[in-house]
Amino acid sequence: MSQALSYQQIKTDYKLLDDNCRIVTNDEYSVLLTAQLREALNLPGDRPTMIQQFTDKSYLKSALKNSLIRMPKYLIFAQDQYRQEPVSYLKFVLEELGNHILIKPVIGVGSEKSRRIYTVDDLKAWCESNVDSDSEFEMNEFIIGQVYNTSVVLKNGQPCYFAACKQYRPNDEFISGHQIGNIIVREEEPEFQKLWQFSSDVLESLEHNYPKNGVLNIDLLLPSLSEEAILIKVAARPPEALVSRMFYIYQGLRLNELHLQLQIGDSPDIILKDRNEWKYSASSIHPKQNGVVTEIEKPVLESDVEIYWQIYLGERLEKSQSTRDVAIAIVLSHHNFSTLQEEYQVANSSNFYNTKKDFF
Repeated sequence: MSQALSYQQIKTDYKLLDDNCRIVTNDEYSVLLTAQLREALNLPGDRPTMIQQFTDKSYLKSALKNSLIRMPKYLIFAQDQYRQEPVSYLKFVLEELGNHILIKPVIGVGSEKSRRIYTVDDLKAWCESNVDSDSEFEMNEFIIGQVYNTSVVLKNGQPCYFAACKQYRPNDEFISGHQIGNIIVREEEPEFQKLWQFSSDVLESLEHNYPKNGVLNIDLLLPSLSEEAILIKVAARPPEALVSRMFYIYQGLRLNELHLQLQIGDSPDIILKDRNEWKYSASSIHPKQNGVVTEIEKPVLESDVEIYWQIYLGERLEKSQSTRDVAIAIVLSHHNFSTLQEEYQVANSSNFYNTKKDFF
């Protein structure tokens, strides 16, 4: 009731009509809430039934259960079952998923609370720590392969732009203290068409359909170029900020702005830079490490470099718990793809700051 009253007051104060009102977001934490507000206020836009498959991992799997889209085998952590029969439950999980397991919250972003399991002792320790948790977790078989991220721009239900990038490491390694990054996949590369076809197949297979206007972001894994792709997640938002910046440098599209324009009902033109102006791009983010920052080093590279420092000398840091807890963010660009690849490797394998443990 209070939401509706506040909305009516805003409409009155600003002389707004319902047709001119929209609630939109680029923030993954707020995507479902935004849809719920639209429904409560009867505003145009995508509803929770559709959006929930992009925010709830088990709901997404359910929405694709009758499709040909491959996803990792998974189980929802059954807390009561573990309490009653811990030994048999551990045996059951390992038989179903194997010894190498990736555990993630069913609802969550940024690899928060993610954990890799390598042994039965790891699994037992994790279960003991989370048997009384209020969060719901899913246990996934861990599949080795190359992780990719794709973005599909939709306008009036039709794909009008597609972009892809290759990840340096899986996102969950960030909270283990490793740099992660992305580099664009060029249209001429062998996997580009495979990534586009799989992304298109995923959207067409969703039981609850997909937004007709906006940007959808898809994470997937290729065990090898000759094998079928495996879906990791789909998000109803543009890619994270650095990747959006990468594609602006590369081809001239601002995906963050484009998503908002399409969601509010505008019909922006999708215009790429001239091909001879395309500039290859990549990015790297570095996690925070425990301790006091004692040294910061500026990367010296041939590529054009944009650096976003989110730490300072003397600052006391705590280890990153999410991919949002960034110490340093770097965007690289170069007209020569081979040079960019080499320096992308450097950016994701070098430490550009040091910390000293604070014992006080």
